[in-house]
Amino acid sequence: MTLNHMLRIIYLLYNAKDVLTATAIGEELEMSEQQVRRAINSIDALDTGIDIEIIRGKKGGYRLNRGSFWLQSGLSMSELEALIKAKDFLNEGSGYLLKDEYESGLNKLIAKKRYGDIPHVDEVGTVIYRGYSEVTEREEEIISHLNETIDKKQRVDVVYFSLSQNAQSQRVIHPYKIYIYKGAYYVAAFCEKRQEIRDFKLSRIRHYKVIEGSIENEPSSKDARKGFDFENYIKNTFGIFKDEGVEVILKIKYPYNHIVKENRYHPEQIIEEVDDNTILFKAHLKGETEIESWILSMGEHCRVIAPESLQKKIQKRYKNIFESDVF
Repeated sequence: MTLNHMLRIIYLLYNAKDVLTATAIGEELEMSEQQVRRAINSIDALDTGIDIEIIRGKKGGYRLNRGSFWLQSGLSMSELEALIKAKDFLNEGSGYLLKDEYESGLNKLIAKKRYGDIPHVDEVGTVIYRGYSEVTEREEEIISHLNETIDKKQRVDVVYFSLSQNAQSQRVIHPYKIYIYKGAYYVAAFCEKRQEIRDFKLSRIRHYKVIEGSIENEPSSKDARKGFDFENYIKNTFGIFKDEGVEVILKIKYPYNHIVKENRYHPEQIIEEVDDNTILFKAHLKGETEIESWILSMGEHCRVIAPESLQKKIQKRYKNIFESDVF
């Protein structure tokens, strides 16, 4: 969805006195209802400071939240457009070395302006990477239905493709939270099969069917939403994968020593200077799969000091790269 579409919708909602339906917006801007919904889904409140509310019911539709950071900050439309264009420019392979740091810093600034100086903002900024994502028609449909199940506290019967197992399986899930991670849509949901909260990528849901009736009316069923806090759920994870966590110590050399010092991967990370070109990075991290990927991305500039299990996994990865006969 183009920047022009998004800005036109924002401007229309800004000047509207009442709630506008997707049909009304489409007629005014000569867009289809699908284009309208896709454009609105592309506007992430935390990423942009623009909060477009969805009003449900017969008189429902869309309206611009007047508490949006954009409105409170006094930004003009031209200034808002400049900020969004700058971000799009960085996303188009401009070569700007600190692109991720820029986006993370902008996210934190907007979050703190909107919610105040709260502890979890820094943690969220280093865990969930939000951005504009072109949602497919099918994902748009799934998002719409899952949002309803979240509101009504319903369960969903899904056929899900597991990448790790390279197979499909049937599950009953209790959807809790839809979010974007690295440009893809996920739902955090309680899985009855595994009896725990898991993350399901929407593009891997092959089939789904909403189970009628609220889970609150079934005393024998466990409602995972009770006491569930999404920010706490993602706290201290290095990415989307979650495990028990390990004490990680890395020896990192130039130029990555500077890049790592400029980032915050964990709220309690420790960085020790060994010399002008070397640091020791220490932190208790969850998500070993993505920790491995991060380490491998630094190549010979990073050495695993601890734990030994991670050392061996990285060594095996490098060995497999050179010995693999997959191709």
